[in-house]
Amino acid sequence: MNKKNIIEIDGVSFPKGIKSPHQKFIAQSPEYKEYMETMLRTLSDWHSYAEENNILYSLSGGSLMGYFWNKSIMPWDDDIDVMVSEDSFFKLKNSLWEGGESIGDYPRFKNSEGAVKRWGKHNKFININGSKYLLSTWSLKPKFRAGTKELIKILQTENLNANYLKGFEMGGLDIGACRIKETGKTQELFKQQKPCCGPTNNFDKSDCPIVSFSGIETRAVKREIAEPILTSIYGAKWIIPKHPKIK
Repeated sequence: MNKKNIIEIDGVSFPKGIKSPHQKFIAQSPEYKEYMETMLRTLSDWHSYAEENNILYSLSGGSLMGYFWNKSIMPWDDDIDVMVSEDSFFKLKNSLWEGGESIGDYPRFKNSEGAVKRWGKHNKFININGSKYLLSTWSLKPKFRAGTKELIKILQTENLNANYLKGFEMGGLDIGACRIKETGKTQELFKQQKPCCGPTNNFDKSDCPIVSFSGIETRAVKREIAEPILTSIYGAKWIIPKHPKIK
């Protein structure tokens, strides 16, 4: 790729004009930066809630790799991924759901094809650290069963309008769960063929210390724990801080 078409921010390289994966913003555009400011506020509110309720968690997926690269969000990413243990996940999901506010059929939007979009029965408004959010759950089962996808999604209510409709389906703060299988290997409860770095039920706080991520206080699993698992998922080249499309 022509070097003139490559942007580098804090040592992380990506193609000029690349769009964010979910909201499809041009990376680092004013719209992108505004949206990511709201995402970082969401992470900050989540961190305060997790600490107050003794929920151990870690950045995960692309967010964790971004932290290992330069202690920041990947400059083209537009969501934040975190992971909790299996036990914490179900306690958290039930607690948030029971304390949430029913939203009924509101709001309704029409998507680009003109079809009416509703938020559905697995969604409620919740309060986290004094801010209002939309809680979306992929499953309301009380515990994990083989073949059941499990994910908690938290979305900013300020973005619940037609322009940000895609954010309901993708993006936002995604909270996944990491379990230990009988084999001793780990497994995500949403993408069940994918291992995870933790935390699992046997982690303690020293395994996921408090760190700074894009200027926000959060938690990240120690690199010596995460690196072998990330390498098994993405290959050794994940360590190189650049967008996958740059060869």
